[in-house]
Amino acid sequence: HVSGGHVNPAVTAGMLIGRRISVLRGLIYIVGQLLGSAMGAALLLALTPRSRVGSLGMTLPSGEVSMGQAVGIDLMLGFLLV
Repeated sequence: HVSGGHVNPAVTAGMLIGRRISVLRGLIYIVGQLLGSAMGAALLLALTPRSRVGSLGMTLPSGEVSMGQAVGIDLMLGFLLV
């Protein structure tokens, strides 16, 4: 049995656009996903020594990929995921 949980708000947005879930359920999922990610980031920050924080947890494109290319790749992979 699959739980039906969504990986991230982009998946939830796709499900909303495709009318697979109600608007209320979609909003509840998105709020929960954002709160969960904020709580996870806060926990990571609290457990990481200050000398190691820097850009910890940030997803950044490599120097060989432009920002436009990174956005395009992210959109395509998100589309495939949904």
